[in-house]
Amino acid sequence: LLAAGREDFLLVEGIGAERAEAVYNRCREEDFIALLERLRQVGLEIRQEQQEAGPLTGRVFLFTGGLANMSRDEAKRRVLALGGQVASSLSSAVTHVVQGDKPGSKAARAAKLGLPLLGEEEFRALLAR
Repeated sequence: LLAAGREDFLLVEGIGAERAEAVYNRCREEDFIALLERLRQVGLEIRQEQQEAGPLTGRVFLFTGGLANMSRDEAKRRVLALGGQVASSLSSAVTHVVQGDKPGSKAARAAKLGLPLLGEEEFRALLAR
């Protein structure tokens, strides 16, 4: 937790930019650091879950708009199963944006940042590799 950056917290499902910033700031407060140290002294360990390497390892996907041929949950499960990660909001950690029907403002912001925008068919082809 103490070594995590703001971007790391954005990769957690359900954590948006504001909450990521709050958690990041909390992890830098002296009383929180002291609490973690006391917990460590009594034997509590916080370990990062090891994820299997796969063809999508190192890639972070963000979804916007609805997918026609699979649910968003299914798309997320497939990315995770292939070693990728899924972000809940746009950040510099995101490497690919998958846009379905009626994409929101995320797609426009991602395009301005020069991120690859994948349509559903391109995304499905990437999963099939």
